[in-house]
Amino acid sequence: MCVLKPCSASLRGGILLLALAAIFETAYTTTSEWNRPPSAFPTCRGNGTFVPAILCSGGKGTKKTCCIPSKTQKLIPHSKAAILANMQCGVPGKVKQLQSGTHAQPGEFPWMALVEITKTKSVLFCDGTPIHPRYVLTAANCISSYTIRQLKVSLGRHDLRQGSKCPTPSKCQIPVAKKFTRQGHDIGLLRLSKSAALIAGVVQPICLPIYDHLRVHLPARLAVSGWGMYDGQKHYSLQKTNMQVLQRPSGCEIVNSFCAGGNSSTNHCVGDTGGPLQARDIYGSDVRYVQYGVYSARQRNCENPSKPSKGMLVGYYMTWILNKMKLS
Repeated sequence: MCVLKPCSASLRGGILLLALAAIFETAYTTTSEWNRPPSAFPTCRGNGTFVPAILCSGGKGTKKTCCIPSKTQKLIPHSKAAILANMQCGVPGKVKQLQSGTHAQPGEFPWMALVEITKTKSVLFCDGTPIHPRYVLTAANCISSYTIRQLKVSLGRHDLRQGSKCPTPSKCQIPVAKKFTRQGHDIGLLRLSKSAALIAGVVQPICLPIYDHLRVHLPARLAVSGWGMYDGQKHYSLQKTNMQVLQRPSGCEIVNSFCAGGNSSTNHCVGDTGGPLQARDIYGSDVRYVQYGVYSARQRNCENPSKPSKGMLVGYYMTWILNKMKLS
């Protein structure tokens, strides 16, 4: 979480990342051309992965099991999964295919949302992602201490010094009607007072891991996007970077969350609490961006890059998320 003006590196929620000079591919790719990235989950029995049982179709609990996903595109066992599967999601706008560095291009991540929190003398914000025209996913610590009257979601933003890219800004700056958090877990869901206007390359939902093969997969490298800090200075233009998922024995076992970053060579902080950890993957018959994590960055100092940051595993919370959504 960060105050709009001024913003210092000591404020809670700056995301600590492994800043890699990586190329972000945004061109459309068919499933036959797609080489799926390796998983952070250990492999087992051929194409299976060793995951908490709750991630495996029909499984319960956190005990690790070898899960082999269906060879077909099978949705997770929830009645609302099919509704989301029929929704356009995870499709970026038209941008240059080869673009390295940390500056995101307009339209590269049209599912970025600003969760604005109005206080008496300041405005705070977190990141979030629209997962449906009416719902935004974020972190619980962004919203749990505030009333819905203090919360507003702004979509279609790229440079915060400029307004929304929406033709009708009122359709992309929307009050919050209801908030949901899960006690003891840093994940939150906002229901908007009205549906957002979806505009190609400007406002689009991101896909969720609602297929079996997505829920039991966690890419070893994830993309992060957000309005963050570098050397204590606020970035007003949307930033991006890649980060590695870490498997360390102490406090980083992948169950409902995972660790990432922790490279002492950089102090790059991209984004704020609640932002997406995402990767392109096979979604239905296409390759789309899928949100695998919600950043739970409680780190107070961006200048300590050797300490890994934490992401909440979206697949673990899919049933909870779908249960809270009113879809028809």
